[in-house]
Amino acid sequence: MIRKKLKTSLLKFIPSDSQKIFYILTQIVISTIGFIKSFVFLKYLGFYDLGLITIIQTIVSFINMFQLGLLSGGYRIFSLDIKKDNFKINNLIFSYVGILFFASTCILVLLYVFAIDLSYGILFIALITGIFSLCSRWFATMSVAVVRLKELNTINIIASSCSLLILCSVPYWGFYGAVLTLLSRPLIFTSLNFYRHVDFRPTSFTFDFKLVNWILTFGFIPFLVGILSQFNVQIQRWSITYWLGTETLGKFYLPIVYSTVFALIPGAIYDLYFPPLMKSFHAGNFIQFQRTLKKYFFILLGYVFISLPVTYFLSETVVLLLFPKHYEFIKYIYAIMPGLIALTLAGPIRIIFNASIKLKPMLWAYLTSVVLTISLILILRYSNNLSLLNIAIVKSIVGIYICLFFYVSYHLIKDKIWMIKTKDRSVTVDINAKLISANT
Repeated sequence: MIRKKLKTSLLKFIPSDSQKIFYILTQIVISTIGFIKSFVFLKYLGFYDLGLITIIQTIVSFINMFQLGLLSGGYRIFSLDIKKDNFKINNLIFSYVGILFFASTCILVLLYVFAIDLSYGILFIALITGIFSLCSRWFATMSVAVVRLKELNTINIIASSCSLLILCSVPYWGFYGAVLTLLSRPLIFTSLNFYRHVDFRPTSFTFDFKLVNWILTFGFIPFLVGILSQFNVQIQRWSITYWLGTETLGKFYLPIVYSTVFALIPGAIYDLYFPPLMKSFHAGNFIQFQRTLKKYFFILLGYVFISLPVTYFLSETVVLLLFPKHYEFIKYIYAIMPGLIALTLAGPIRIIFNASIKLKPMLWAYLTSVVLTISLILILRYSNNLSLLNIAIVKSIVGIYICLFFYVSYHLIKDKIWMIKTKDRSVTVDINAKLISANT
């Protein structure tokens, strides 16, 4: 009897939709493959090559920042399942990606003409990888919005598996094999989506500023939050490159990889719980919203409690056994852990802000965190204390600061959040008003 009750209780925390479960498992597989890639890079590439790979990944992230909120805004509109609007938005976003590629290529050509001393091959590879990465993100966004999880899972597995096979070239081709590995996944993912989903293909070039403005009303603030988050990362990495050198950045590759892998599973859980939480909040079903949010929080808490001992007891053994030259850099992983945990546990508050459309606290949290990052790094630089360990500590301080800002802000405005008028459902009315005004 007790065993049956325990089983029933545990099942409440497990999603009932098999494709959603498989979605999480797929993200775990993808993160595992990414983990394998990163450690192959660590094993077979020198510090300078690792620094170049990090620069390519940084540029790819920078290109993704230039989506300007179109992807996040497009996702919200796509989820309304209005085919006419989806058709227009899809054409516009692919047109924008084409403009971005053309403009970036022109800039590279101008720099070359004026004989600016740069590694143009590396920059162009980073540009191509970034463009395909942006396309793959949009395809994944559309698949989630229209609930094509089965197809998304299949294409993800195929693309990641092919990339894993190409990874086998790294011991023989070194840096060039690593570059090919980075490019292969978004390229294959984009190609398969073009082939499998006819309705996802763009049919014409269009760039209507009125349509752009409409999309950005849904996605601009979330975009700013994302760009500020990436800006924090860019500041940290370029500070290392500029003041400590590219090879030193390569020595920081281990904690960079760990932070990426650590965030993947909470990200997949967020994707899974975000739609039902938004749905229950906009329906005015706050009891269901709070129950689901509680499940989400406990799952995150469980992930943190599992990841802590695994990291503490296994990281040294694994790194010493497989990548002994990076063993001395494990201390940087321990230094960034508090910040990673804090950002993970801020997830429920992030969902509350998104559901209630109270986005300014998120914006202010990340805006002030950028100021904090710059201030701390400058203090370290001009006090002659700039080091990889201190950069890792700064990363944790910033993560903890954002988490505390979220929770403090929530407690300051929680009365406004939960006093949303249930009778007229002002959130839904506000969204519908935007839709009506945009289509008239």
